[in-house]
Amino acid sequence: MSDSDKIKHHLAAFYGENPDFGEDGGIHDKWAWLDFKFFRIPFPNPKSRSEILYLHDINHLVNQYDTSWQGEASVSAWEVSSGLGRFVTGWFFALLGMGIGLFFYPKKVYTAFLRGQITLSIFSMDIPKAEIMEMTLKELKVKTRHHQLDNIVQKPSIIIKLKFIYYALLSTLIILLPIFIGLMVFFHFAF
Repeated sequence: MSDSDKIKHHLAAFYGENPDFGEDGGIHDKWAWLDFKFFRIPFPNPKSRSEILYLHDINHLVNQYDTSWQGEASVSAWEVSSGLGRFVTGWFFALLGMGIGLFFYPKKVYTAFLRGQITLSIFSMDIPKAEIMEMTLKELKVKTRHHQLDNIVQKPSIIIKLKFIYYALLSTLIILLPIFIGLMVFFHFAF
């Protein structure tokens, strides 16, 4: 097996294709950025986020989602569906991404969520980072059951539909709650 087949090589190439992330995905940056067409919004990059960012980026590779808004929404929905284990910060950001995606790419988000019901998440596998980096992409896809994606059921069960509705409502709440609180504060002081 050559080094070019390993996750560490694919991840380096991923960061090279996305130079705004830096060569390490921005894990050492104090701030991360949400890019919109004409402006950028900074948000804190706490240690709890930067320590797991490489897992999120590997999920882009395993699922073949790009870093567009649609790709981020899809990988977020997949992560919510397949699980983020004990990583509370990961849950928050994935629900945020899924919530944004529901407004702009609802079908893609739903499809990604269904994919997450079939596959496994590296977030909950507790595989050491060094071990993941030495795996090949093919090995990781087998370990996360991505080879079973051909088995997507055309009609998801009622349980899966209810899970999607639950997480869709939760992610929407995460998006709307700060707006609602901001409006409450504004109207409280405005009148």
